[in-house]
Amino acid sequence: MKKKSFVKIIAFCVCISLLFSFAGCSAKGKTVVKVDTALEAVCPEVTDIAVHYCGTDSLQEIAASGLITLLFDENSTSIGVRITGGSGKLWSALPQTSEQEGGSAEAQIVRLEVIHNSTRCYLNSQDNSVSCGTASRESTDDGYKVTYLITDDPSAIANIGAGASDETYASAAGDCILFKTVVTYTLKDGSLYAELEWKNLGNSDDVLANIGFLEYFGASETAQSGDFILVPDGSGAVIDIASEEEVQPVNIAVYGNDIGGSEKLTAIVPVYGLKSGTEAFAAIIEEGDALAAITANKASYDSDYNRVGASFTVTPSQTEESTQYFSEITYTGNISICYRFLSGSDATYAGLAAVSREQLVRNHTLPTGSVEETEYMPLVVNIIGQAETDSFFSRTKKLTTYEEAVDILTRIKSKGINNVYLRYTGALSGGIEAENAADAKPLSSLGGKSALAALNDYAAGLNFSVFLDVSLTTSADSDSDTTGALLKSKASYSSDNALSENGFTETPIRYMTQLKSLEKTVLSVLERFDDYDSTGLCITDAGSLLYTDYSGKLDREQASELISESIQPLSTKNLVMVETGNFYALKNADVISNIPMTCTRTQSDSYTAVPFVHIILHGIVEFSCESLNFSSNETKAFLRCIEYGALPSYTVTDNSLDGSDEYNAVFGCDSRLNSMYTSYSRANEVLGDLRSSRITDHYEVSEGVYCTEYESTTRIYVNYTDTAVTVSGITVEPMSFFRVN
Repeated sequence: MKKKSFVKIIAFCVCISLLFSFAGCSAKGKTVVKVDTALEAVCPEVTDIAVHYCGTDSLQEIAASGLITLLFDENSTSIGVRITGGSGKLWSALPQTSEQEGGSAEAQIVRLEVIHNSTRCYLNSQDNSVSCGTASRESTDDGYKVTYLITDDPSAIANIGAGASDETYASAAGDCILFKTVVTYTLKDGSLYAELEWKNLGNSDDVLANIGFLEYFGASETAQSGDFILVPDGSGAVIDIASEEEVQPVNIAVYGNDIGGSEKLTAIVPVYGLKSGTEAFAAIIEEGDALAAITANKASYDSDYNRVGASFTVTPSQTEESTQYFSEITYTGNISICYRFLSGSDATYAGLAAVSREQLVRNHTLPTGSVEETEYMPLVVNIIGQAETDSFFSRTKKLTTYEEAVDILTRIKSKGINNVYLRYTGALSGGIEAENAADAKPLSSLGGKSALAALNDYAAGLNFSVFLDVSLTTSADSDSDTTGALLKSKASYSSDNALSENGFTETPIRYMTQLKSLEKTVLSVLERFDDYDSTGLCITDAGSLLYTDYSGKLDREQASELISESIQPLSTKNLVMVETGNFYALKNADVISNIPMTCTRTQSDSYTAVPFVHIILHGIVEFSCESLNFSSNETKAFLRCIEYGALPSYTVTDNSLDGSDEYNAVFGCDSRLNSMYTSYSRANEVLGDLRSSRITDHYEVSEGVYCTEYESTTRIYVNYTDTAVTVSGITVEPMSFFRVN
């Protein structure tokens, strides 16, 4: 083993040990509490509507950095950010008014959802602190700090002066709700950083369930043509806030729903944004991202404002019938958001993606390098080894042995496909319903260890790469080191695979493991996979599934950090492919498999999918689409690959699961070879030399016609319509594309 690899592995073990040593500090040791969901929540009384607005006439300058100036409104404690060049746009944490009379009281800087004496209570910084005179502020070197003592009973601390110790406030609070929240605003390198710290100084049995932080930054009642909200739904989506079409409120779980949750849309990137006039901002969640949900609203629906922001589930819960149960695990770390500002022609979703990419590289979420250029772009070929046809009787079917995989590569190469990423699903213990990687071994039914090594050697001789599927955080075995759920002893979920998605097998159940097992799993993979001459690993679960480890008392933020650190040593000697591509798993990844290629919510004239995540990632990490042979419209799906810069992908087997024509039409290798070659050769011709290039712009030229621009001044036009379209003197044929250098 190389010395560098050894050092990385030792560092990994130290990081794992530190994370688990900190776990006990972050998880509060209190019993599970519950609340009746049918009971009406307690909301704050509005006594001064003016504090819900940023008074534009009373703003004081605090600090400046680059082309932005930080301002502060003493009355509401709202901050403002003035763009000093160009339009002079003022962004503010609360909606703006110069009269401070009438209007809505829905906006606030900080919102808390607290479970107090089995009652759900909503409190906020404006009605439960600013109006009560319990907010204080002070200048810092590069910004401003505001402390809110948020309470349901201001009389309890009324006689205590500002700046008293936490112990003094806690002693006076008694049984009432009292949370100290400190918001720090800092200007740095032309960006705004907002950080929130909190502490419970009141009833020790109170549970802080959720925090809303700067949910109304940039909110406004009106919009003009071209204004939009950017949300990270799937590939990314823009909401046209100037249109009259109603759009229901959006609620998106960053990195997917937690155990027992399924009500939200999902995002792989912790970023959102908003465009107003000639200005725009991107908000990148840097701490607390694994707990975040992105919410957005149009002023025409159930909010007075066009707005987008983030809330954070600091205490996980599950609901059963009419009772909501809250965990003993509560996140006590900080929440921080970085705001990047753009003007003029840069104020587009492509511009927002560009500054988000820069920030995500800067904060070490994404790798700093570029995709390695090769003569040919790769085709992603997924093959399935062994599948279970009847889980009750444990009947299995060999779909592609290791030797047959060699034969598939031979046929692919003879077709003229010169670069392949071969993802081998179901190649190890358990087949497609894989065991945890700590116990996974080559299947003797597929040829055993020597045949697998021979496949890897053969692929290497062709300059192809083989990625073996491994499960780091889940297992098909219920007797594995499974973590518990909040309301049951074993946490499990239904996990579709290629066969179940296409209706050929039942959807299998997988069990989530205790994350303390990750160290053992990673070390086991490093030790054993060396013997298989493996060139790559595909992590099937840890990059698409994030959960609270109730047994190990780890919240999702800790879990995401642990997974990120665990992938690093795996990348020292192997290429790493990650399923789906949650951003916490990408720092040491080379390829993303099955990246979202559209948004989850149904599109409309006012809610449109855009390649936001693809613009961020292109040139840094390669990514592939879902298998084209699974699409109901393979031609359109292929065009989307060209438009978004994705590697084309197919899933095949050498043998049939059931001998049916339907199966062979979808999965049969021989029936798919021609379409694989056609897609590959067309994609390689137009995208092959752009793999390391950044996407610099993307826009709709006309209805159904899109343009993707690369930093090398290359433009690719994609026409989804059934008629030829002429753009700048160039004709793009129906359902086709054209590249212009």
